[in-house]
Parts: sequence; structure tokens; C-alpha cells
Amino acid sequence: MKNEFGIEPEIEHYTCMVDLLGRGGLFQEASEVVRKMKIEPNVCVWGALLNSSRIQMQMQKKIDWDDGCVEKILEGSFGSGNYMLVSNMYAGSGRWEESAKVRVSARAQGLTKTPGQSWIELNKKVLIFTAGEFVESEMKEVEMVIKILSFEMNMKEGYIWHLGFE
Repeated sequence: MKNEFGIEPEIEHYTCMVDLLGRGGLFQEASEVVRKMKIEPNVCVWGALLNSSRIQMQMQKKIDWDDGCVEKILEGSFGSGNYMLVSNMYAGSGRWEESAKVRVSARAQGLTKTPGQSWIELNKKVLIFTAGEFVESEMKEVEMVIKILSFEMNMKEGYIWHLGFE
């Protein structure tokens, strides 16, 4: 990045690299990026590394993560997401007492879980979907767009697509 394009890596670049490596199951490589960073990792970088560890745990059914990483994540003030990730990882590895402590700590700080959201732009209007909420009129438009896109993708791949009309 720096040598070819003259761009100095910033925290967002490191976070993306750690996240991409982690999602690819390359936990050791993600850890190496964090160790070699030329700037101090923030809670986002630590969260991406912890998520890499979670992915490794799911893939290998074992956990190989550093409690120091957990401490870095929990000292940041970036909402409840990282707390829930840490708690779920402790629970997934059978460390129930630690999991409970993390949840109690989050609750004591007044943190609550933010519902997940997705959005799509349709007819120059952005539609936002929140987990647990449903707007029927908007869903019909989105379903039609999804059907059209699926049809086009399948046609490009040579698949015969069934519209459901018989």
C-alpha cells in the first residue's frame, strides 16, 4: 500500500486486514498483522482479532485466544457488541463463569444489545430493515428485486430458473 501507492496505512486499513484474514480462517496471520502494526491497535482492531478467534473456534472446535485481547476489547467504550462476542466465546468454550461475568459487567454499565440492521437502495430510496421489525409494503418490493437479481445471476451462470408459475 505504501510502496506502490504512497498510502500510509491507518487504523481502518489494519482493522479491515485483520477482519478479512480472520474471516478467511487465518487467525495466526491476523494476529501477526496486529503485532506488527506501526500504530496502537484500537478496540475495533482488537474486536476484529477476537472475531477471528471466534471463527477459528467454530472451524476447529477449539479456542486459541489471548485473554489480553479480551481485556483490550472490554476496556474500550464501543457498545455492547464486543461484550456479547466475548461472552459468547467464553460460553462456547465452556467458560460459563467468565461468560456470566462479562454479561453482568455489560449490564452494570447500562449496555444493551443493538438489533442488527440491513439496508437496500430501491428506486433511489434507502430501506432499512431492523431485526424483529417487518414492513410488508416494502418487503414486497424488495422480494421482487431479489427475484429479478436472482434470475439475472442464474441466467448468466446458465441455470434454468423456476419462477413458480405453472
